[in-house]
Amino acid sequence: MKKIALIFLLVACTVHLPAQISEGGLPPSYKAPATKGSAAVATYRLPAIDTAGLALHNRETLFPLRYAVLEEVDIDLKKNGTKSVLDDGSTLWQYRIDSPDGLSLQVIFRKYLIPGGARLFLFNEDYSHIRGAFTERNITEDLSFVTADIPGDHLIIEYHEPADVPFSGEVIIGRIGQAYADIFGLKSANIDKDGYIPVNCEEGIPYQDQKHAVCKYSFNDGTYSYLCSGALINNTRNDGSPYFLTAYHCINSITEANSIVAYFNYESAGCTDVSKNSIQTLSGSSLLTTGVMSDYTLLEFNDPVPVSYQPYFAGWDITGTPPQYSACIHHPNGRFKKISLDYDPAVSVDRILSWEGGSTSPANSHWDVFFDEGITSSGSSGSPLFDQNMRI
Repeated sequence: MKKIALIFLLVACTVHLPAQISEGGLPPSYKAPATKGSAAVATYRLPAIDTAGLALHNRETLFPLRYAVLEEVDIDLKKNGTKSVLDDGSTLWQYRIDSPDGLSLQVIFRKYLIPGGARLFLFNEDYSHIRGAFTERNITEDLSFVTADIPGDHLIIEYHEPADVPFSGEVIIGRIGQAYADIFGLKSANIDKDGYIPVNCEEGIPYQDQKHAVCKYSFNDGTYSYLCSGALINNTRNDGSPYFLTAYHCINSITEANSIVAYFNYESAGCTDVSKNSIQTLSGSSLLTTGVMSDYTLLEFNDPVPVSYQPYFAGWDITGTPPQYSACIHHPNGRFKKISLDYDPAVSVDRILSWEGGSTSPANSHWDVFFDEGITSSGSSGSPLFDQNMRI
C-alpha cells in the first residue's frame, strides 16, 4: 500500500458526449412551505443490501474502491412524482428515494430531456446538501444524465417546469446507486492518528498549484459504482483541453468514461479535516486511450473545467530520468485530498510485474516508490506521481 507506480502512453480513439455542470441556486420548494422537502411526497424505498458481504468484498479486493450497488428502476418523475401547481402557474414534481442501509445515494437518469426555463434539483430533507440546478444545458446526446452522490440515507428529486415552455419535459430514472461504503463522512484528524497527511498541511505547501489538478471521481459499470483518483494533465499546446489521467484498472471502457463524476477541490481548508461537501463537480468524459500493460487511461472531460474550479493542468516528464524525490496527491477511500512524500530517488522496476486479475506489465514500465511520509489506500488508484520539478 506504500507503493505508487505510474506511466502513460498516448494513442487515440474518441466518443464525445456533453457534460453536466450544476448552475447552483435553491429548489423552488425551499420558499414554498406547502412543498417543503419534509412534506409527504411519493416515495421509492430501495431494497436492503448485504452490507456485510459487500464490505468483505472490499477487504479482499482493494482496487478500485467499490462503494455502491446499482438498482435498476423505471421511474417517470411526472407519472410517479407528487405534483404541485404553484401560484405563478408553474408545476413542481417531487419524488423521494429512501435507502434502509445507504450511506449516500446517486441517481442515473435514463432519459433527461427538458425545455428551456425548467430546472431539476436533488437535495436532502434539511437542504444541507443540494445538487443543481440542472437545466437544458445538461442534455446529452443519448439523453442520459449521471448525478453526484448525495450523502445520507435519502434524497428528494424536484423538477420545476414553467407554464409557458415549448414542450413538456421528460425525466425518467433508470438506476439508483446505494452506497455501502462511506465516501463522504470519513475523517482523518491528523498524521498522528492514521498516517494520512491532508494536502494543506505543511508538507503540501510546495504543491498548492499541483493539488488543483487532482480530483476524486466516481464511475459505474452498470452494476456497481467505484471511486478512484486522477489528475488534469497539460498538452503541448497549453490550451486548457480538459485531459484527465487515471488508471486502467479504474476506467478502461467508453461506457465507464461516460459515467464519470469528478469532484474538484474536495479537501479540508487547513491541516485538520473539517466536514465539507464539495459541490464543484463535472460529469461525463470521452475515452481517448487506455492500456493494461502500464495501467493508464487518458480521458477528456466533455466540457471545459469552469474557471471557478481553479483548474491546474499538470506538466509531465517522459524522459525516463528517475525522479530525485516524489509526491503523490490522492483521495484514499474517498477522503479529503492527501499527500504522500518519498525523499529518495525512484527506482525503475527491472522485472515483469504481475497484478491481481492475471495481467502483467513489462520490465522498466513502472517506478518503484516507498513513501517516507503519508500513506495511500484504496481510492488512491489513478492519482499522479509528481517529481522534483512538480511534473507527472
